[in-house]
Amino acid sequence: MHTLRFAVVSFIISTLVAAAAMVAMDRDARYRLAGALQVAPATRVEAQAK
Repeated sequence: MHTLRFAVVSFIISTLVAAAAMVAMDRDARYRLAGALQVAPATRVEAQAK
C-alpha cells in the first residue's frame, strides 16, 4: 500500500516537472513537441486500420 502511494506521488511530481519544463521552453519547441505527440498516435492508428 505504501509503495503504491509513493509511486503515485512520484508520478505526479514527474508530471509536474515535465509540464514546468514544457512551459519554460520556447513557444516553437512547445508547439513542435505537441505536434509530434499528436501526429505519432494518429499515424499509428491509421497504420493499424489498414
